[in-house]
Amino acid sequence: MHNPTNPLNSSTSSPLSKPTINIVWYKRDLRFTDHKPIVAAQEAGLPVLLLYCFEPSVMAYPDSDVRHWRFVYESLADMQQRLAEYGAQIAVLHQEVLPVLQQLSEVYNIHTLYSYEETGNRLTYSRDRAVASYCNSNHIKWQEFPTNGVVRRLKNRNNWQQQWQQRMNSIPLMVDTHQLNFVTLPTELHTQLKGPDLPTEITVRNPNFQAGGELMAWRYLEDFVKVRYVNYAQHISKPALARRGCSRLSP
Repeated sequence: MHNPTNPLNSSTSSPLSKPTINIVWYKRDLRFTDHKPIVAAQEAGLPVLLLYCFEPSVMAYPDSDVRHWRFVYESLADMQQRLAEYGAQIAVLHQEVLPVLQQLSEVYNIHTLYSYEETGNRLTYSRDRAVASYCNSNHIKWQEFPTNGVVRRLKNRNNWQQQWQQRMNSIPLMVDTHQLNFVTLPTELHTQLKGPDLPTEITVRNPNFQAGGELMAWRYLEDFVKVRYVNYAQHISKPALARRGCSRLSP
């Protein structure tokens, strides 16, 4: 059963203390069905805040385009619709993640920050180092989970193949929708944190581009394995035909 937590009425705190929560920080992993950070956060037994930040610095980086952020926005909207069935939501904010964590720490006692590892650019790498430093300085555990075949901090590649095989053969961890205990930010706190409105070119659907969202991903997968796969080998290297012959699952 869903049990939304409000810092003003939480049973986990007294008037003189802050409620203790865990945070799942969404980055590039905008799905809900199989998600190791959510599963781990649920198993920890504390209320969970789902968090996504449209970071202005990342959005302005040279490798970024409005089509990327429109896809992100649509993916978040898809998850919000699903979470609404359980009276929960993702806190979607438009500001840098570090000041958000700092402001949340004034209201909540953040026990653990959960996220997937991110293979991004120099900016996101520097941001993650700053977040790690903040967590270490404030006694917040940050637990990251691998999301691809990249194995971090290897001194050599002697056992890389075995580790990769182990990851690829692991069974996905599914979120148990019957064990939801998510935090919903109070309206005044959300207003304080949310930042400026996103531009309409991000929030308004453009029919010329592939739609974001987990629901659409499952539809693309089903269509590929039942219909479009027959042209995969012939069309994979042809720009005009690849969009119909490939899976379209990379986004």
